[in-house]
Amino acid sequence: MTPALAAATSRIMMHKVQLYNFDDAAVAVTDLDGVLMPVGSGGAVDLNDVSSYRIALRSGNVTIPARTLTILMNRYILPRAQSPLSDMSMVFGNGVIRLHGKIRMMSIKLGFSANAYPFVMPNGDMGMRIDHLKTAGFIPGSVSNALGMTLERMAKPGKPGVMSVKGNVMSMSVGATFPAPALEGTLSNVNVTPTGLTTRIGATRGISGAPFITISGGAVKFAHLLMPEAKLVIRPIVKQADFGFSPRRYYRQMVAGTSKATPDFGLTGYFGDFRKLKY
Repeated sequence: MTPALAAATSRIMMHKVQLYNFDDAAVAVTDLDGVLMPVGSGGAVDLNDVSSYRIALRSGNVTIPARTLTILMNRYILPRAQSPLSDMSMVFGNGVIRLHGKIRMMSIKLGFSANAYPFVMPNGDMGMRIDHLKTAGFIPGSVSNALGMTLERMAKPGKPGVMSVKGNVMSMSVGATFPAPALEGTLSNVNVTPTGLTTRIGATRGISGAPFITISGGAVKFAHLLMPEAKLVIRPIVKQADFGFSPRRYYRQMVAGTSKATPDFGLTGYFGDFRKLKY
């Protein structure tokens, strides 16, 4: 890899994309503008290996449904943090997330419930203020506190850097929330409604039109091809309101569609929707 290729960066944009970091859980990307950053010393972004790159966001509007956030917590965030919390379930309301789960205390697991109120922390991480904590369904938070059973003491993760608990606030960064390829950025707004937890990074771009993904600039590898200066456009093969896309399964979606070379040495791929493929 030449120094010029290693130094180049690739811009990625998405519009109206249902993004599947897990095969059975998606987040709704209304708009996204970011940079593909190789992980480690490699110069090219390898789309065949989602752990080889991350997406540093300049701006974005991403809505996380309750089911997806539950899966992210149980499969990814809590295990990586070595948290005593487990078996989480969530119900979204207006401004509040109602939590249920289990907490490991003294080698036993107790059921708990609580309300979580999301907000943006001064450093751009997402915080959740925990209130109305009840342990085992009958010990209210006030009694737990009197016994020294504070949230910070009960839910302190074993591995720092993934999530933190201080006082009655749980917090985590955008980068700690999603598995590879990780989305990274600084939150500017967060809001929860019954339909989802909407997070914003940067300013709203107000893009309109049909769903698309574009990757431009920098060295990008896909399949067995290497584009030294990427010019990739991905669109659904049929007209639709949004586009289901899996970074891990992109090639299967590519095979299910068609592609067209463009006069500027680029490539436009009309992909099959991930939601219609069997995995």
